[in-house]
Amino acid sequence: MAISYLHDPNHLLVHIVPASLAEGEVETFTYIAMRAKFDMTGLELKEASINTWNLKEDKNRYKLITWLGGQDVEINEEKTLDENGIKNGAPIQIVAV
Repeated sequence: MAISYLHDPNHLLVHIVPASLAEGEVETFTYIAMRAKFDMTGLELKEASINTWNLKEDKNRYKLITWLGGQDVEINEEKTLDENGIKNGAPIQIVAV
């Protein structure tokens, strides 16, 4: 159950969507809420996101972008989600590079 999952201070939910699906009015219907941990790295989240969306292509072909401080910010794969400033409920897009 998501509510009890969030009682652990290391747990959060993030909302992941491929950027190609985040256009137009369907955006609010295409996000998948994923369980994450503040101490997981950006790379771990990217791999979990790619697997969740069943993207079969090369994992190096993607990056994760979130919205922080009023602008798009790339998630550093080497830092933890906490170090990247990711908060519970953060919107995150998978972007092909």
